[in-house]
Amino acid sequence: MPNAVAFMPWTHIDAPITVGPLRLLPYERRLHPGNLPHMSQLELDGILEAYSTRPQQKVTRGIVVEYGDWQAGMEPSSEAIGALFRAKEFLSFSALSTRKFFGTASRYCCSAEHELVVQRYSPGSIGRFAFTTRRRDGGTSQGWSSDKFAFQMPVQISSHQHLEVDIPGTCQDS
Repeated sequence: MPNAVAFMPWTHIDAPITVGPLRLLPYERRLHPGNLPHMSQLELDGILEAYSTRPQQKVTRGIVVEYGDWQAGMEPSSEAIGALFRAKEFLSFSALSTRKFFGTASRYCCSAEHELVVQRYSPGSIGRFAFTTRRRDGGTSQGWSSDKFAFQMPVQISSHQHLEVDIPGTCQDS
């Protein structure tokens, strides 16, 4: 089974956040988080090359997500993947609870901003990827290169959003 990285491509943070076993690391193309124990910045940039905010605009910021003993670049167990997606639901709920609907400083957010991707990859093979989608008749797998295909940010997200969650020490009162 190949290695994997978990990330949120449509939102970003400015500094690392740790809540219990959950670690959120800021991603910025070519800069952050830098080389990790099990994965290089070059591999991370290559994987995120397949995500765009708008046509021809590759994602430049995001969040790398780690949980418990599992770190980006390691082979994930099914338990680790389940824990990552449960943590994503808590993060999304927390972020949605910070919304302010009225006022001049309001910033709307929606759950689509908090999409979590667990992308498997083979170390050293960046720029090419495969994905499987479910269909009524089972599923289909496709292989692409990052220069020919990109997963695009949902249109209901107004721009690359900053993650604001209701966790003490991570939000500013406004």
